[in-house]
Amino acid sequence: MAQFKERVFSGVQPTGNLHLGNYLGAIARFVALQEAYECIYCVVDLHAITVWQDPMELINQIREVTAAFIACGIDPKKHIVFNQSQVAEHAELAWVFNCVARVGWLNRMTQFKEKAGKDRENASVGLYVYPNLMAADILVYRATHVPVGEDQKQHLELSRDIAQKFNNDYAASIEQHGFEDAFFPLPEPLIQGPATRVMSLRDGAKKMSKSDPSDYSRINLTDDADAVAQKIRKAKTDPEPLPGEEAGLAHRPEADNLVGIFAALKGAAKADVLRDFGGAQFSTFKAALVDLAVDRLGPIGAEMKRLNADPGHIDAVLADGAERASVLARGTMEAVKDIVGLIRRPYNPHACRTARGRGSIEPSRRTNVNGKRRSYETGHRPKFMVVVDETPECGRAIHFAARRVARTGASLIMLAVAEPPESFELFGVGDAMRAEAEAEALDRLEAAAAHTREAAGVEPEQVLRVGDTAEAIAGLIADDEDIAFLVLAAGTGKEGPGPLVTNIAGKAAGAFPVPIVIVPGGLSDEEIDALAG
Repeated sequence: MAQFKERVFSGVQPTGNLHLGNYLGAIARFVALQEAYECIYCVVDLHAITVWQDPMELINQIREVTAAFIACGIDPKKHIVFNQSQVAEHAELAWVFNCVARVGWLNRMTQFKEKAGKDRENASVGLYVYPNLMAADILVYRATHVPVGEDQKQHLELSRDIAQKFNNDYAASIEQHGFEDAFFPLPEPLIQGPATRVMSLRDGAKKMSKSDPSDYSRINLTDDADAVAQKIRKAKTDPEPLPGEEAGLAHRPEADNLVGIFAALKGAAKADVLRDFGGAQFSTFKAALVDLAVDRLGPIGAEMKRLNADPGHIDAVLADGAERASVLARGTMEAVKDIVGLIRRPYNPHACRTARGRGSIEPSRRTNVNGKRRSYETGHRPKFMVVVDETPECGRAIHFAARRVARTGASLIMLAVAEPPESFELFGVGDAMRAEAEAEALDRLEAAAAHTREAAGVEPEQVLRVGDTAEAIAGLIADDEDIAFLVLAAGTGKEGPGPLVTNIAGKAAGAFPVPIVIVPGGLSDEEIDALAG
């Protein structure tokens, strides 16, 4: 039976005015899940445009959700934060799922009926097939768990149905391509705790929503302390004191809502809250809730405002996350194309394969020079390989690789080749010349390593080989299946990198094993930093 690496995926639509319901119902849970899972959190902007959005407002709203993620405590360096439209594989896989899902399944989706209303003929096709895109969002990363609220449970069930049907329809091809009995996992829901559904402060029977015309119906994450206090004090209640047990909240929706909010903000159960405040009047309870809400939400709002004032930083976070997400998504999509029977471009550095019996997809699985599959298991990272030679331009290639590795979370391997002149064997000094060539190569490696530490805080793996440079490069790539890119300086070799590249391809039987990055020797540090992303 196929085994899958545990991975969490969830997304938030950039529809503006993030409020307490978004925080307690979703984002706070995202923060907690970071400790136990590998997490991917997405601003699902393609979902947002299923209804018309003002372009300038949409840009601001994408950044606002990202700022909220970070301000609430999601770490975009340890986990992945990005916006959906930057990773094309979401839409690409959604089309495949359009061909897997059945019309009858979509006809049962209640959210379409609610959002389209009576005028369904004028609703967008995107709104109708929205659940298939949601399934693609989750399964393009082969996520195993999804934190969901009640309103999304039906869509997650559809994602499971699509995954199961794909696995059944293509069972033979899935096994043929080394994925045992299933390619996609059946994602499990992670049900929220207290206050999953935060209700309106003006009507306990309605969900808190940005679309409510009354701003007093919700607490926005960017509200200051005075606004939070005023909204809580004006929140609708009933004349009875708080009960001492949860059963007493039945048929009292406003009281139940405020107790649930207090419990969620404090990380306690409703029963614990009622044990402390049972019998108290709402004036007393609201005062305590104001203090708690301001204490919890005040720092979040302040940090969101700080982040929103620096859109360049937010855009950089999204770009970095999208790049890392793309590695995983591209791997899944390459495998899906193979399974379905679509011809794709060869030698893609992010092609995806898994060895028979393996369950997880990791970046950059591709055929190497020997025709066997590259397997990136958990704990392995793609490597940038730099050839360290004596040319002055080599420093530029080293600087680029170090900065790129620091940016992407990959690792760095540096190769120096000692090439003692063969003619010295005739004069009986071959051993001495070999030792001298090795010492010089080791010196180059250490100097290059010092550069990467200073330039980017990167500790490289150092490899010394003796003999022909092209053979050494081809051999190391064949031996180390984590190598994903070869970085050469424009001045590599006496005639530039062209002859060396040709020779390496010749050693690999004409099929170059990995993509090559050639770094011009005349670039400044600033230009290389920009090139490295």
